[in-house]
Amino acid sequence: MASASCIDDITVQADIESDEGRVSLFQSMQSLEPKVREIMYLRVMGDLSFKQIGDIMNVSENYARVTFYRAKEKLKKGITPNE
Repeated sequence: MASASCIDDITVQADIESDEGRVSLFQSMQSLEPKVREIMYLRVMGDLSFKQIGDIMNVSENYARVTFYRAKEKLKKGITPNE
């Protein structure tokens, strides 16, 4: 299962790096709560560490990390077609 997660991460990263994928990602991010969206934006576009994000947003590093990964999973489900 670890390899599937790795593949998903690579797929998400490739989507982010392509223009169409970036547009799709930003459209999908609009469905997130503003605080969650900001964490996603700072991590993906700002390339900041979770500690830096926590400091900027006045939340714990762990909160930033967990929020990011939960949002990423939510976006993956929304971007990938249902089978």
